[in-house]
Amino acid sequence: MNTFALLPDMPSFLDAVYDDVRRARERVSVECYIFREDRLGREFADLLVAAAERGVPTRLLYDPFGSQEAGERFFDALRLRGLDVKPYRDRVPRLGPLSLATRNHARNLVIDGAAYAGGIAWADPWLPRERGGGGWYDVAVRATGPVVEDFAAAFEQRWADDLDRRPRDFDTLDRHPDVRLVSDSPARESLVFNLHVDRFHRARERIWLAHSYFFPPARMLDALAAAAARGVDVRVVMPGASDLPIVARAARAAYLDWTAAGLRVFEYQPALMHAKYAVVDGDWATVGSFNANATSLLWAVELNPFVSAPGFVAELARHFEHDLAHSREVRPEEVRARTFVTREIDHFYRAVMALTNTILGPRHKGSTPGPRAHGVPRQQPEGQ
Repeated sequence: MNTFALLPDMPSFLDAVYDDVRRARERVSVECYIFREDRLGREFADLLVAAAERGVPTRLLYDPFGSQEAGERFFDALRLRGLDVKPYRDRVPRLGPLSLATRNHARNLVIDGAAYAGGIAWADPWLPRERGGGGWYDVAVRATGPVVEDFAAAFEQRWADDLDRRPRDFDTLDRHPDVRLVSDSPARESLVFNLHVDRFHRARERIWLAHSYFFPPARMLDALAAAAARGVDVRVVMPGASDLPIVARAARAAYLDWTAAGLRVFEYQPALMHAKYAVVDGDWATVGSFNANATSLLWAVELNPFVSAPGFVAELARHFEHDLAHSREVRPEEVRARTFVTREIDHFYRAVMALTNTILGPRHKGSTPGPRAHGVPRQQPEGQ
């Protein structure tokens, strides 16, 4: 059986990852969207180099768009220090369906017999304030057991992706009784998106979401509204302050519609929230990189484990209640009290995001399509 440990903040995540890397003897594989040449980036890079110097096969797969602030000289220096470093698919993002349209937004760490997923990146905004960073709040999960080899296989598949072919979905399907691991490729009909919506349609008690960039396409919003209409407790925790104002302001323009549809919306207060997780009823939970907006669906590779282990679901639900206690519920009268100029600017951003959802997002009519993915054998894919 697999085990799943919630890492509810950056200190617990860094402690766990750093301990695993220091003890690693077999492998260290890091797949990430953002890796910067700053305090946290250099600190983690030094740990990876130390592992490589002990003879541990150590690889870093970074997205060249998300990590562009680091520069190629930084990554070239890591190669000279013994790391196997590779940009995802291409070094320089270019216009066209096979470059900018495919970014690797996944977070996948495999260290010997442990694997990690979540929304965390290797840059100073995530570093705790007491260590000189931005103190962003994020959540991760550490997995052990047979599913770790699937995390490893997903990493191998992304490592082998190149510009000569479209990225494929990775899906363990029903291989494990307690978890389904999915790394999907960019598409209007995202597999991770569809799995969320399908579970929302079947919810009977609760749908609790914490999402940093929440502006869902119509099909997801309709599933949430339909759940609320049948008595499901639907709550969404969003950032009180955001590093992407266009998404935050678009969402605020939609608050009245969302609350009228039965959703309860909360804004997290203590720090900038970057977490992306969900709990449905007592048998479904996910912590990953998935962003609930159309731009992410069409342009980004994501990775989410969908866990049905009751203990982990209960633990994540308790953590949601903790986040809820540190959030402020949005009240309709407060939304209406905003200034005219503020409301108009927010509605402009909402129109932009709504147009993006219409053009790029999942099709609204018809049933949810079945998975496009296939399980990938636990071996190196062709071309490796």
